[in-house]
Amino acid sequence: MTIEVINECMTDVAGNATVNERGNTVLRNEAVDEKLGFIRGCSDAYARRLLPRGWQTYATLHDNSQFGIWVHVGEMTIVTYDNADRSMVQCADEDAFQAELQTLAEFFGFAQLDFSEINPLASTAG
Repeated sequence: MTIEVINECMTDVAGNATVNERGNTVLRNEAVDEKLGFIRGCSDAYARRLLPRGWQTYATLHDNSQFGIWVHVGEMTIVTYDNADRSMVQCADEDAFQAELQTLAEFFGFAQLDFSEINPLASTAG
């Protein structure tokens, strides 16, 4: 589902980013690596680099060395690694972030995430 949504994006003038149907900015491949400050690797390498930086794993039944999804609640950003293709969805506000998470949940099922970074009263959702 994530890949389908990205394929329906519109490219911006510079061709560096796209805007998906929910109005969120989507970066791909080298632009993701540049934004994160590292270059390539398998899904496990991304996990080792992202998790210490406050990212959370969006656990799915598909997780392996060639697939993974990570969420940074405070930055309202989602990174997907799928067979060496990387995408990053940057959400403009909490409603847009919730819409992206809902799309993930519809396709992969709900994941346990800690939302206390944006809402101190929130508990882990699942």
